[in-house]
Amino acid sequence: MRDRRLLVIAVSAMVTLLVALIFMRVTGVIHPRDDAGAPEEESLMVSPSDSRTTGGGNGQLGHGGWGSTLSGETTPSGAGGGGSPGGVAAYRPLTGPPPLPMEDDSGRQSSSKAEIEQMLKDIAGFRQRVNEESMAWGLQRINDTSLQADTREVYRLRLIMPLHQGHQAFEEKDYVKALGEYQKALEDPLATPVTRYLTYEYMIEAARQLKDIDRYIEYLKAQSALIEDEDLGALGLKKMPGMKELAEERGKLLRAAKDPVLFDQIVAERMRRDQTSSAKSREFTARSVREDIESVEKAFYHDPDF
Repeated sequence: MRDRRLLVIAVSAMVTLLVALIFMRVTGVIHPRDDAGAPEEESLMVSPSDSRTTGGGNGQLGHGGWGSTLSGETTPSGAGGGGSPGGVAAYRPLTGPPPLPMEDDSGRQSSSKAEIEQMLKDIAGFRQRVNEESMAWGLQRINDTSLQADTREVYRLRLIMPLHQGHQAFEEKDYVKALGEYQKALEDPLATPVTRYLTYEYMIEAARQLKDIDRYIEYLKAQSALIEDEDLGALGLKKMPGMKELAEERGKLLRAAKDPVLFDQIVAERMRRDQTSSAKSREFTARSVREDIESVEKAFYHDPDF
């Protein structure tokens, strides 16, 4: 890289010198030699028809070469030197260093590419070692019975990587992807009833954002089953029988908002439970069902904390 920088600096200096000489010649600071008997090689002006200004000859003065034609500048009248009046002016050095050799950096590029690839491998290896060490450290904390149960569950949550990936997708509002990652978190070998309860909490919210009633009810029922059957003391929750039934009732109410037949079924079930059959009782029960539907709809469509 250092050699290439030096090469760029040298070429820039030569180009600057070349432009300065051309400018001095055009502005008259340097005049063509008046010696008619001077050799042609010593002339600063050459004819446009000269192959050395059009890409022929040795290629050093051709188009794009070290001394390429300066188009747009015309030979001053009487300039002599073999250039016709109105012809295109070109600079040809009397003496000077040969063109700078262009270094073949193909080997350098290959070396640089190999170095970059090795660097990427080193970075990947370093990340893998960090992950392995972090996992080992977290597992020690999880298995440390001297720690509180809730503290150990916090370390466990940190090690369930799909959970973090689900959070990232959720923040990006990619709720479908988030649900996929959360599903992996449920199945993770480190998952416990506590981590699953929290994972379902996130899944319920993702389904709510998608306005997916079926998934919303599915995750709500699964979470309620954990409350009813599992030890969630680390979260400060006690076992509560009947939670699955409440979740199922909530799902029915949410669907009944758009299903008149299901609405009537719910009203009839409540009337049988209350052992009532009068028209007035039906009107009262129907109003109660509508209020419950309004509550679950508010929780689903508007306020998740309702």
